[in-house]
Amino acid sequence: MSRAISSALVVASVALVIALGAAFARVSGLEARELEAVGAWTAGGSSRLLETRLLRGDDATFELCARDPMDALRWSGAGRIAVVRSDRAEEMFGLAIDPALLEGVARSEQGACVVFARVRELAIDEDAVPVAIDLAREPGIDGIEVRARVLARSPLGQGDLGIVLGALAIAIALVLLMSARAPVEAHDAAPRGALRAALGVAVVLATGVVIGAFGSGGPTAGLLGGLALAATEIAVAYALVRPSVDGARTAALGLVRAPHAPAWVGDPPRARRLALPFNVAWLVLAPVAGVVLSLVARVALALVPSTGEAPVEAFVSWPSGMLSFAALAVVAPIAEEVFFRGLVYGALRGPGGARRELVAIAGAWLLFAIAHAPQDWGNWGGFVSVLVAGLGFTLMRAASGSTLVPCVAHLVYNGLLAAGALAVGAT
Repeated sequence: MSRAISSALVVASVALVIALGAAFARVSGLEARELEAVGAWTAGGSSRLLETRLLRGDDATFELCARDPMDALRWSGAGRIAVVRSDRAEEMFGLAIDPALLEGVARSEQGACVVFARVRELAIDEDAVPVAIDLAREPGIDGIEVRARVLARSPLGQGDLGIVLGALAIAIALVLLMSARAPVEAHDAAPRGALRAALGVAVVLATGVVIGAFGSGGPTAGLLGGLALAATEIAVAYALVRPSVDGARTAALGLVRAPHAPAWVGDPPRARRLALPFNVAWLVLAPVAGVVLSLVARVALALVPSTGEAPVEAFVSWPSGMLSFAALAVVAPIAEEVFFRGLVYGALRGPGGARRELVAIAGAWLLFAIAHAPQDWGNWGGFVSVLVAGLGFTLMRAASGSTLVPCVAHLVYNGLLAAGALAVGAT
């Protein structure tokens, strides 16, 4: 049985690597097609504001900006803007600057911008065409500095959702296979657990800073960096854990089902008899907990106001960033649980005791929240959801005695949020 489970774990691991490879290839392809072209500020007379190239099938957004509030009284009827194929001098579409268009003006201290056209799945007879944006001005806006911007991207599809859901299913299967192995009763037994937990957190945070500092910042690099960080979390956890049984690092990290039911079920023989049903019950409850926590996250995002755009929000604003983030979201929970609920919780808890249990819960929860704070800074609803979810995962670890239980809940939690965002993007 153990050999069969080990073989299945190898197959699941290979399948997860293949799914991540497919996600990487797709993210790279999406990023290569994405375009943000911004013209120079131009003042006076009719002029060509921007020249660029568009690809067949892409979604494109066309925007006109001015160093002016674009007040309707002044701008209405003061010009006409057009998108033309510059290789044929052929107008693709154009429109007058009128009151209806000006209703969509977004104003700021720097001026104002208005989206004058959106095109879904650009239908052209070639793979790529050169385009230009021309503005024909009337005297009313002559002398005002203006510029054009074009955003183009390949839209997400159902296949992208399939990649993420496939990776999620494989990750959950991997965790369940680990729970099927015969348990070993082990815990982190070495002294100075707090010091080792702090060292582990420092190494992981430093790795994240280095990846962020030296990475290109794009979605493809972000996916690679996220996977590298996940690998670091797992490696650090295994390097710093000190198991009470020789060779039982995995068990000391809680990556097996608990060998016994909790003490409150009665005498040791009865606890042994109830161990398997107890763990099965937890693995059934874990997905439910993940669903509940994802609903709490949606409520927090809707109710808690933000004070700015969080880095993660900017990252997922492009399709490639959304897919990169979603792919990481359905595999990173394994690494995060191994590190925070495995190493940090286990090292702080040690052999047990009520006081150490409370320290372990508080430490694993707060350090998890601190590690996620930079990506959610400004989006306080997102940060509240991380706080609530982190507490839920840590309490599940304490109550079940296994890191695999919060791992399943975390995978379901992240999977629902990622799949929901991708489903919206793919419509």
